[in-house]
Amino acid sequence: MPLTVRLSDSSAGPGEQVRIAIHSTSAGNVRISCFFDEPPPGGFGPCAQCGVRLIATGHNELLFRVSADEWRGRRGKVLFEVSNRDGDKQQAAFGVDGLPLTMG
Repeated sequence: MPLTVRLSDSSAGPGEQVRIAIHSTSAGNVRISCFFDEPPPGGFGPCAQCGVRLIATGHNELLFRVSADEWRGRRGKVLFEVSNRDGDKQQAAFGVDGLPLTMG
């Protein structure tokens, strides 16, 4: 298989980490983007870890820590778009729930 992407979790909260395992037959990159659903209006909302990271041929592991400051009081997802020089592309995402629990 030319390009595979696996996440260690399907969701995370502020301060938690998600491990991204990537295996690629050629070098490439990972574009990391955060999207907020709540509070409205939703949409793209870059955090300090968003951007593009390079990957090498073979096995790569990245750690993404959900920023407590940027995600506190928000819900959404973090999207990883992976591509390599062979033209292969894969996407993976995990949900983030940073809303405080309410007692009631």
